[in-house]
Amino acid sequence: MREVTETFNVFTYSSAPEEIKKKIIESFDDGELYDHLMPERIESLTLFAKEIGCRVDWSLSVVPDRGEYIRFTYENDEDVIHQLSKIDTSGECPFTGVCYDEDIIDSFRDIKVKTESDLLQVFSIIQENYIRSIHDEYESMISHSYISDHCEANEYEFTKDGILYSDHN
Repeated sequence: MREVTETFNVFTYSSAPEEIKKKIIESFDDGELYDHLMPERIESLTLFAKEIGCRVDWSLSVVPDRGEYIRFTYENDEDVIHQLSKIDTSGECPFTGVCYDEDIIDSFRDIKVKTESDLLQVFSIIQENYIRSIHDEYESMISHSYISDHCEANEYEFTKDGILYSDHN
């Protein structure tokens, strides 16, 4: 047996040349960065639906135009309208304690729901706003400034291939 020691350069995001930064951004843009957040978003949506007596079905993606939808189904519109009127809209994240609760509530905070037509309008607004907020958050997370801050805060270093380096490789 023989021991081989290899020497190579590692870069912080801020010290990396532009071609390496592009590779780092590509590695962040594989959707995995957002993987831990989507379950929290789905939990907010699910608990909101449960709170108002609905079932919810969804297809969500961080990338726009993938056929995303959010569908609420219910038996009795009057019961749902009554439950919706009881939702805490004070900004306290009442379903999960996570800010995504407020993304849902912001969609109807100022709308008085009295009829099934109003309810359908609220569900349409929730779908549009919630999906847009997912896309906006993801776009922000793959921006140069976010990645730079994220890498600095976590003291990440990268190889010349833009791969996250660990002393434990």
